[in-house]
Amino acid sequence: MVAGSADSAAGPGPVVGVLGGGQLARMLCEAASPMGVRLRVLAAPGDEGAAEVAPELVVGDPTDAAAIRSFSAGVDVLTIDHENVDHSVLAALEADGVAVRPGVRTLGFSDKAHQRRAFTQAGIPVPRFAVVDPGANASRAVADAARFTESVHGGVVAKASRGGYDGRAVWMLAPEEVVPFVARYSGAPLVLEERVELDCELAVLVARNLEWRGPDVARGRDGAGRRHVRRGGVSRAGDRDHGEACA
Repeated sequence: MVAGSADSAAGPGPVVGVLGGGQLARMLCEAASPMGVRLRVLAAPGDEGAAEVAPELVVGDPTDAAAIRSFSAGVDVLTIDHENVDHSVLAALEADGVAVRPGVRTLGFSDKAHQRRAFTQAGIPVPRFAVVDPGANASRAVADAARFTESVHGGVVAKASRGGYDGRAVWMLAPEEVVPFVARYSGAPLVLEERVELDCELAVLVARNLEWRGPDVARGRDGAGRRHVRRGGVSRAGDRDHGEACA
């Protein structure tokens, strides 16, 4: 079922398809409308958010492979409301020539185990961590968790490698809680991290074209809680053009 039509959309031009009709899809619709960007949203019947503002709404299951493939046939580029979508389905679409943004390789970094391993291999500093998988081998996971907890001499942060967002599937554990927690846990593999004190928190937003050129905005707070914004340009090589910071 489609609500709206090409005539009611924001004019001619490429169609951006969005998988999922939640809060982020709603904000995307609201931002796209004044820019004349045409959106079409695949949303489940119970989704709240984008259904009220999407110029074109397709009612269906945004986690169903057949529904995603059918939906992708009517759009020029496919994006997502959140990263908890079957990456194998998106990879198959990419292989068939569908433009998926962000690409599946990038979406792979939503898996915290892959993210930590890749960052470490690239030389990017991360807290000490261990990946344990009670679902694959419970006794080994418990033993590995015990060894890791002894090595960090303090609290441990446990995170589901997949499926968590907005603080969900994250547990702050005292040393004596780690092994019992891992022993009764079921779900995606766990990333165990040493608990560290944070001086500041940064979120970086990058917009680019296919030639890897575009502006970026970095926002964060320092140790005193003051907000900072930095704007600058980014090239493919990672060189940053002149930017400015303000508090």
